[in-house]
Amino acid sequence: MAITRLNNNSITSVTALPSGVGGKVLQIISVNGLNSDFQTSSTSLVEVTDSNIAITPTSATSRIIVTWQVSTHITGSTDTPLSSLNAYRGATNLGNIFGGRNYASSGTHYYDKTTQCSIIDYPNTTSEVTYKLYAKTTSGGFYAHRTWISDVNGEPRMRIVAMEIESSTQWSG
Repeated sequence: MAITRLNNNSITSVTALPSGVGGKVLQIISVNGLNSDFQTSSTSLVEVTDSNIAITPTSATSRIIVTWQVSTHITGSTDTPLSSLNAYRGATNLGNIFGGRNYASSGTHYYDKTTQCSIIDYPNTTSEVTYKLYAKTTSGGFYAHRTWISDVNGEPRMRIVAMEIESSTQWSG
């Protein structure tokens, strides 16, 4: 029978992963049950109420993964992208993480869905970092935290999860 060895140690003497192996979850922060309706018809980015979460990285080399799950409602009358959600770290725009679209070419249309969007960020700090969403629309209206989508079964209108992931030279992104 073959003996399995890891880094020249018998498998029974290995108590931790070898150094340099990153990817361990160091902490998870979550926010549930936000309940302030948000709406905009602005063509400039405006902050989505109740979309922020703060996390304090334990290491400057950590990666932060943030996921938003939010009920959205989009109105309009064209077949062009009608809205966007941009993720921000503090005042830094990390980019569009969602593009809403109506699927018909004429008349007034409504598009409801639960949207899940995520980012992976490299904040390079051990100070508290706040992530939030900003929204805009090119036509029609954009709504978030809408009750008719998410309150049907007592579900929260938004969920936000931030995870700190240990980094290493083996994990780059």
